[in-house]
Amino acid sequence: MFAARCNRRGDQQPGSQGPVRTCVGCREQAPQQELLRVVAGNGILIPDPQRREPGRGCSVHPNPACLELALRRRAFTRALKVSGEYDASRVREAIGEARPDGQERWSSSS
Repeated sequence: MFAARCNRRGDQQPGSQGPVRTCVGCREQAPQQELLRVVAGNGILIPDPQRREPGRGCSVHPNPACLELALRRRAFTRALKVSGEYDASRVREAIGEARPDGQERWSSSS
């Protein structure tokens, strides 16, 4: 019954192209490479485009609508299991660098 969901090691659906994550803004699932990973640190939200920062992370589509929805819903603090207010200016800057066609400028596979 649960085998159809995902395997716990790689979070991959059978036949998929890689790990699938859920956007904390719109709650839609997407391949991991289409989403921006975000971590919390010292009162700020830190974009982690290379997925190398330590600690708990969450994912958001690299567009302002999903970011604002996540902030309004307080989804970052819930997903990252932190409390208090966090400055999202660095994430806003990173999302502002995303290209309109949805491809990230920060991608290491350019």
